[in-house]
Amino acid sequence: MDARLIYATKWDVPKDKRTGRSKRQPLEMSSRLSVATLLHRKLNENLAAGNTRVLNLVCASGLSKHCKDLINSAKDRGHGQRDWVLVRYEGINYPEWLRRFWPLMPLLPNAAVRVVSDRVIAIPFGKQSYLRECIVRIKSIQAMRIHLAGKPSIRQERHTEYVVMQKMNINGEPGDWKIWGTIDPSTKELEDILTGKAGGVAPNSFLQEFKSRMSTMSGMNF
Repeated sequence: MDARLIYATKWDVPKDKRTGRSKRQPLEMSSRLSVATLLHRKLNENLAAGNTRVLNLVCASGLSKHCKDLINSAKDRGHGQRDWVLVRYEGINYPEWLRRFWPLMPLLPNAAVRVVSDRVIAIPFGKQSYLRECIVRIKSIQAMRIHLAGKPSIRQERHTEYVVMQKMNINGEPGDWKIWGTIDPSTKELEDILTGKAGGVAPNSFLQEFKSRMSTMSGMNF
């Protein structure tokens, strides 16, 4: 665990004006997998459906704009109705109660969903302000149902994705998790980025390195 995460949530926090006690925040370690899979599903389902209202709620601003551009482009090309379907997760989808023992999760074999990185980045404005960035690997089989002339066509694909989600904490007040996007790097690329070896890019800013390769449809062409 990143020591800065503990410091940011437990020690570098404002005090309650009424009680004088520090307003410590939960680490949310056991809920990260559930949040990541929920955001992943909402992103893909609502992008396929063209629902920009929900996308604005769950996506970071850059991804939300990118999704809107994709939706408008699809409309201009005359694409018909599309439905994204999560067929199943590949591997073992461990139950919620087991996720509470989060220090053991990296040791459990063949996990369909696994936290790869969870770190805190300082924000140079405000007090007790930071950005938390969590990367979760999701292995799944997905399908895209395309409706053409009343006859649905289904394309099914297997994916291993790294879902990037972020949340802002400004002046000690935590925000909601937002999905930044998904990336699909090779094993070596991922290792280089996470360790800061890729082109001199710091680990905390690796997302910019892969921005042009972001797969907002989890690898499925929109």
